[in-house]
Amino acid sequence: DARQLARYVGSADSGDRVKLRIVRDGEEMNLKVTLGDAESQVAAADSDKRLKGLGLTLTPLTDALRERLGLDADVSGAVVARIDPNGLAAEQGLRRGDVLVQADRQPVESPGDLAKTLASAKKAGRSSVPVLVRRGGAQQFASLPVG
Repeated sequence: DARQLARYVGSADSGDRVKLRIVRDGEEMNLKVTLGDAESQVAAADSDKRLKGLGLTLTPLTDALRERLGLDADVSGAVVARIDPNGLAAEQGLRRGDVLVQADRQPVESPGDLAKTLASAKKAGRSSVPVLVRRGGAQQFASLPVG
């Protein structure tokens, strides 16, 4: 269960060694892993946008982040820098390092774009907006509540 894993990892500290039981190709495996410093993977910046109601903080997609995340130079969007494992965005499947490329079929060029789209949808009486999420080489849709 992804939510249970997010809560478990979120309750531990960087550098902690934890035991995980996973299922790979139908076979259970027990692993001992050392948790890394997530902040070093996707660092927060002054231009971040915190969406407290969603439990989400977005940061601009810089060239350095593009390279770190293995994205092509033509990919644009806002990167999930922080996520509350118990928040609404996590419940919708978003994870740290995801790139939000569209919100309500409009391009996301900066963290503020998502906030504006959510505010417009709320004003129009909508309960959620579709977002296009890029994770690695794949894209998927999620639905974010407008609050």
